[in-house]
Amino acid sequence: MNPLLDKMQKWINDGVQTLLSILKIVIYSKNKTPMPTEFDSLGEIVILGNGPSLNTTVASSSAFLRDKTLLAVNFAGSTDLFKQLCPGLYVIADPYFFDASKEKSVDLYCALSESVTWEMYLFVPVFAFKRKWWQEILSTNPHIHIVQYNITPVEGYKWFSRYAFRKGWGCPRPRNVLIPSIMLAFRLGFKKIYLAGADHSWLPQLSVDDNNRVITRQPHFYKDSEQHNKQVDAEYANIHLHEVLYSMYVAFRSYFVIRDYAERIGCKIINITPGSFIDAFERMKKVLVTGADGFIGSHLTEMLLDRGFQVRALSYYNSFNNWGWLEGITHPGLEVVCGDIRDPYFCKHIMQGIDIVFHLAALIAIPYSYVAPDSYVDTNIKGTLNVCQAAKERGVKRVLVTSTSEVYGTAKYVPIDENHPKQPQSPYSATKIGADALAMSFYNAFELPVVIVRPFNTYGPRQSARAIIPTIIT
Repeated sequence: MNPLLDKMQKWINDGVQTLLSILKIVIYSKNKTPMPTEFDSLGEIVILGNGPSLNTTVASSSAFLRDKTLLAVNFAGSTDLFKQLCPGLYVIADPYFFDASKEKSVDLYCALSESVTWEMYLFVPVFAFKRKWWQEILSTNPHIHIVQYNITPVEGYKWFSRYAFRKGWGCPRPRNVLIPSIMLAFRLGFKKIYLAGADHSWLPQLSVDDNNRVITRQPHFYKDSEQHNKQVDAEYANIHLHEVLYSMYVAFRSYFVIRDYAERIGCKIINITPGSFIDAFERMKKVLVTGADGFIGSHLTEMLLDRGFQVRALSYYNSFNNWGWLEGITHPGLEVVCGDIRDPYFCKHIMQGIDIVFHLAALIAIPYSYVAPDSYVDTNIKGTLNVCQAAKERGVKRVLVTSTSEVYGTAKYVPIDENHPKQPQSPYSATKIGADALAMSFYNAFELPVVIVRPFNTYGPRQSARAIIPTIIT
């Protein structure tokens, strides 16, 4: 292929798509569709798709969802989960929802009218306002505020598409409700957007029977009735496989258009849906925190979760199944595992799929190290060896080893800097000096990207009352 001809063909195709989009905007779009202005532009929004994983996300992450704006879609309003979450935003897109002959659609508006007791904005495409029946149902509820938006598909030159998106004249080809929902989140001013229940696991549910009929199921977090499944089968009776696959192609391609626009306007989209098929958006980077059940480790775990990381938190195994300070922390990106860093096979197992390791697990009580120094060698030195070895074998991108100011012993000069001589004044400090040296050897010998941090007198909530700062304060 000739690269110059390819560029010319793309330029011509983009030009044609731009002209067609302009024509569609003129015919179908409303020039101005003002958005509500009370949302915090620095806030975060969670778009709740209807995928089957949403039940798990909500059950495990209620605290995470509590301080964020929630946006529900489609038939969510007919479920118990909707009344539990009380989302402030709701988006409907498909013409199906504005067809009075569809009993399920009528039931949805009746459910919304009866159940919404909080202030909620309902976003509805401009074309739907030609039909009055659904507006009459909702008019009895003063808490539901209806907002118009344009769902016109926009394609063509990037500069034109971006301008049209900013004006609210349309969106990337809206194969499903998630696409206009994300675009509306942009217009409302949200800078961080989480996607939950965005499974899009359509392909595994797709098949063709011996009569060449396309069989598909699109599972939701709520149970679809047998009548609904029969209706879906009827709708797909005259649809061929290539049409279904093309429709999926349009959806997944639109997500890349959205990603490009998000980067342009400085917005971040994080897909928190486990097992999602959407490959356009950032997933939570996977981080391992050893010693996550302790004072510093639990705070670090919470901070990493707040910053959009997916955290595998290691809690020291005990027969009480107690997670220490991790108890009560819920988040869709948190996975708690119990075990022991003294086991090299376990370390290799928990390192699978990890990008960054924060190694905090250690025996820390100085007085006890005089009584049982061998256990300190096993945990602090051998444990660090196991962590570094597993990180090397798994190709981890960064290992942060938490050391201690105790490696310097009694200060020979102040302020203490990294050149201060190390003094093993207790078995504990000796094992931490050894662990640091071992970690550095993996950097020198194997180029494992290691960083060593030596905190001094940390203090704060969850700290043991035996520590120096609580002792002084009280």
